Amino acid sequence: MGQNPGQIPGHGEAPPVMQSTQWIDHSKEKEKECVVVPDVDAACVERETEIGKDTGQWVPFVNDCHTKTQEVLDKCSTKPKPEPVPGPDFGDPSKTGAGYSL
Repeated sequence: MGQNPGQIPGHGEAPPVMQSTQWIDHSKEKEKECVVVPDVDAACVERETEIGKDTGQWVPFVNDCHTKTQEVLDKCSTKPKPEPVPGPDFGDPSKTGAGYSL
């Protein structure tokens, strides 16, 4: 993830907050480490991180290189997703026993 157009992050200052960002090419950097992440579909990761694809506005801890990476890993996970646990419908008083309407 880097500034739009394709400036490599970590080589100077961070992009200004709300700066438009995109996936960029890091392949020519000398210091890099590739790590195999189990239970993730590699083809899905490739699609989701296509060079030049918009990644939104940069906001630290909300939309940055760490959060975007985690989003892709979560989306491309091959592990079964847990079933949602149904809870009470607080918008319908007949289901909560509150005896009043909103």
